[in-house]
Amino acid sequence: MIETKTTWKDSGYDCDHCGGKILLRTDLETGQPRRECYQCEVCGCQWRLNGRVLRVGSDSKCAAAQEDRALEADEGGQLSRRFVTILGIVAFLLVVRFGGMAALRFLIPLALAIVILIALTRFAREKGWW
Repeated sequence: MIETKTTWKDSGYDCDHCGGKILLRTDLETGQPRRECYQCEVCGCQWRLNGRVLRVGSDSKCAAAQEDRALEADEGGQLSRRFVTILGIVAFLLVVRFGGMAALRFLIPLALAIVILIALTRFAREKGWW
């Protein structure tokens, strides 16, 4: 038999768009790992423990606040992606210019290791491991 138990605890935060109290929600289900998130008691918005939005609430203010957050995150992400891309191109050109093509055989395994590390880090964040 599967049993589900949900506990609520005051987190000490208030919702930034409806002013409701944000509670720490802990769900315990038989045979499943414990799941925790923050949830506003007024509008129902949910956030992961790291602050990422899980579910947007039912109020129109909730949707507007989420759109604003998404636009702000997009602007910051665009700048850093451009910077990393330009930095990568400059580094590649410097290696080819001063190290020749033979230097690339040492950099290709390093680049693959970095890509794998980034993929593992993103996967772990999505799973909530840290």
